[in-house]
Amino acid sequence: MRNDQVASSVRAKAYEAIELAAKHAAEYAIQLRAHQFALEPSLLENLAIGLSKQSPKKMKASIIAFIDEEMMTPHHNFGFGGEIPLINLHGALAYATQCCAIESKASARDD
Repeated sequence: MRNDQVASSVRAKAYEAIELAAKHAAEYAIQLRAHQFALEPSLLENLAIGLSKQSPKKMKASIIAFIDEEMMTPHHNFGFGGEIPLINLHGALAYATQCCAIESKASARDD
């Protein structure tokens, strides 16, 4: 192998490792936000007023709409206290999905 082939192979492996680490970091951040929303649902009000008061199904539909909107016009608030809104929205979606599952189980028991 030539030096440039070795270098490009090493570079490709480094990019793969960085991508994998970024994926794991994002998944962790989303799980953390979902856990925070479960502990304090009123935090959902930071995403949209009244979101925490919605039924799980309506909450999930609203969050999906917010995600679609954010994907069309992303807002990145880096800096002091800034966060990427999609991390928060995906955390809220994970929380809403879990709430839907719990509600579904509860209604299945009641039947």
